[in-house]
Amino acid sequence: MDAGYASHPYCSPSCAGVLTGRYQQRVGHGSNPESGTEGEGDNPPAMALSARTLADVFGEAGYATVAAGKWQLGGAKKFWPKSFDPQRF
Repeated sequence: MDAGYASHPYCSPSCAGVLTGRYQQRVGHGSNPESGTEGEGDNPPAMALSARTLADVFGEAGYATVAAGKWQLGGAKKFWPKSFDPQRF
């Protein structure tokens, strides 16, 4: 392979696109979250809680999934992956 493509120039929205298989604007994550924001209000700086991810699809098919690496898809606890405990890392 000699070429690549990212759907957004920032890491967090690109990650949302990869995890959902959709353009990041369609899952409510068109920009990086601002530091110190908790994701409250009408336009939270996080991926929509209703967004289906590849982990959801694989889990429904019987696969075990894990979150590894940095998590930038929402800082408030309600946006964390299921069963995620940052104290373990």
